[in-house]
Order: sequence, then C-alpha cells, then structure tokens
Amino acid sequence: RYHDFELFPHMVLGGATRYGKSNFINSMISSLVKSQPDNVRFYLVDLKGGIEFGDYENMKQTISIAYEPEDAMKTLKLAYEHMRNMQQRIKTLGKKNVQEAGIKERCFVIIDEVGELNPSEAVNPEEKKLKIQCQTYISQIARLGASMGFRQILASQYTTGDILPRQAKQNSDAKICFRVQSGVASKVILDSEGAEALPQI
Repeated sequence: RYHDFELFPHMVLGGATRYGKSNFINSMISSLVKSQPDNVRFYLVDLKGGIEFGDYENMKQTISIAYEPEDAMKTLKLAYEHMRNMQQRIKTLGKKNVQEAGIKERCFVIIDEVGELNPSEAVNPEEKKLKIQCQTYISQIARLGASMGFRQILASQYTTGDILPRQAKQNSDAKICFRVQSGVASKVILDSEGAEALPQI
C-alpha cells in the first residue's frame, strides 16, 4: 500500500498507546528519505522526550527538531515562516502551487503525541499561552500549507477538539487509526466504529 501525499497532504493518526503510531511514523520517514533524499525536509516534534525521533536529529533532511513544548513552538514557527516564504516564491513565479511551479521540495511537519500541546492541561498561564500559539501554527499550516508543499502529520491517542485543533482535523483528509479501547474512541478518530475490533498485532 502507498499513500499519495500530493492527493491527501495532511494526515491524522490515532490509536491507543503501544499499538503502532510511532512505528508507522518512523517507517514513513525512512521511506520518504529513501525515495526522495534531496527533496524532503522535516520539522519534527517528538513530545515523548526524543525517544522516537532522536535518531533523525543530525539527518541532513531535518530542518528543526523539538522534544519539549517550548522547542515545539520554535520548530512550528520555523515551519510557518518557511511556508510563507514558499508562498511568496510561488507568487513571484506567477503560479498557484508547488506543482504548477515545478518545485519538488516537500516539507513534512510531524508531531508525535500532539496531545501534549493541549492548552487546557497547561500548569500556568505562560505554558497555556505557548501551547495556544503552537496550536495556532498547526491550524495555519493545515489551512494554507498543502498548495505550498507542506504536509502535516499529527499523531495522538485521542483526537478530540481540545487536543487537535479543529482546523487541523478538518483539513486532514487522510485518517489512520490503530487499535483503540472503545467504539467511542474509534468514532472520535474515524467518525465511525470499528477500530476497537482491530487485532492486537
């Protein structure tokens, strides 16, 4: 099976812990680097303290990597600024998108455990403000990034509206769900039941 990021640029990953989300992301990154080593760029946010994405820190395709919410904001801001620069570049060329402009570069903004950026769980006003800003960048990339070659992948155990910005979920046509604990959780991620009955692989 192959996923075409040109057709479905943004993706949401859901599923209970230890059921495959991070393994999927690692496989995806490896596949992208192998198939398009000169054209992919990564903005990585690993809110498990670097356990999952630490190996990519010194990879030439990695533009920025973050392990804590404070660094996540910096990484997302860099991605947003890059996206705006790409927008200006495309406009200067008189084109509407990267495909028309013949630009091969694709930027992947990947956040593992986006729930850690939930403002409602902030311990103080400063942290809440920071997490709100992170979610704002996520929403803007979801709304504007597709035509500029940005692809956003957001992984979380439970993709409710407070955890995942609504704009991000609505603009993510690709949704992948690993096993979850209940039909309700499956509905939250996929808008339908069924993921609770997936086999324990």
